[in-house]
Amino acid sequence: MSTGVIGEGELIQFPPRMVVSELGITFMNCSIAMTFNTVHWYRQLPNMPPQHLVMAKREADQRERIFASISGGYKLSTLTVKDARLNDTATYLCANEGTVLRKE
Repeated sequence: MSTGVIGEGELIQFPPRMVVSELGITFMNCSIAMTFNTVHWYRQLPNMPPQHLVMAKREADQRERIFASISGGYKLSTLTVKDARLNDTATYLCANEGTVLRKE
């Protein structure tokens, strides 16, 4: 799994790359420079456009296999993927209403 695109000075994703074993759990973070009420996570498969995956929520449903939460101060969003599968291999992107995407 990798995170390879960031917003123009507003969002920073980390870690930039990771390897997760099958059925493992992983966390990807998105640091937000400004306060926004919503953060969206996208999954981009090779040679495909990004597809909306989930919107971060303060009260994320942790029973879901893939979910995103947002901190109380709206400055950090975390995407969690539980029970990782081979088809989860992708680039993951976070965005808000002001994000302009660019290649790294």
